[in-house]
Amino acid sequence: MKKTPFLFCLMLTTIVGLAQKPADLSSIAFAKAELLQQKTNAWREQIHRYPELGNREVKTARLVADHLRSLGIEVTEGVAKTGVVGLLRGAKPGPCIGLRADMDALPITERAPLSYASKERAVYNGNEVGVMHACGHDTHVAILMAAAEVLASMKDQLQGSVKFIFQPAEEGAPEGETGHDPKRPPADGGLRQRKTRRLLEHEIQHRQKGRRPNHGRDRLVAQTPEDEGEQ
Repeated sequence: MKKTPFLFCLMLTTIVGLAQKPADLSSIAFAKAELLQQKTNAWREQIHRYPELGNREVKTARLVADHLRSLGIEVTEGVAKTGVVGLLRGAKPGPCIGLRADMDALPITERAPLSYASKERAVYNGNEVGVMHACGHDTHVAILMAAAEVLASMKDQLQGSVKFIFQPAEEGAPEGETGHDPKRPPADGGLRQRKTRRLLEHEIQHRQKGRRPNHGRDRLVAQTPEDEGEQ
């Protein structure tokens, strides 16, 4: 992750939706994002080094929650088991826009010769497995943490609110537990704190394989109603 295109796109789309003069603020947001590049890379490497399976994202959730609180963002933990939701209120009334990142890793042993390669092991469905961020979720989380920092520093210019949604178990939970299931209606009401007009997701496209966020009946996505009016 050597540039900030994903981060900038997230913030730019948010600013366009919530700022009175989005053109003026977009250049400011981009400059702030550039200054956070090293910190964003460090977060990504930390999360990649210590990945956690679905419904086990305890350390990742703590990292996220502590960071959001340090920015003065309202934080709710334990959403859909290990999820984190942060709410940044702008200075003026307006719509609420949601930004979403998934946190869980996969039961895969990492073999990449990286200095921050995962050495983690866990038990998954009764078998001991390696754990790896093989689907870009480490980058998703780091980018959204950086976006939260930039947007929090610009809250006086925002007309509305931003909801930062850090989703657990997007890849699915172990057998016998609740995770992403396109056939199951959402059971957790943790996101019904505030109506969300628009939910924005981002994805990382790998050179040999691309993975998209699930757009089915995710517990988090399905509970975020779109276009429900201004708050």
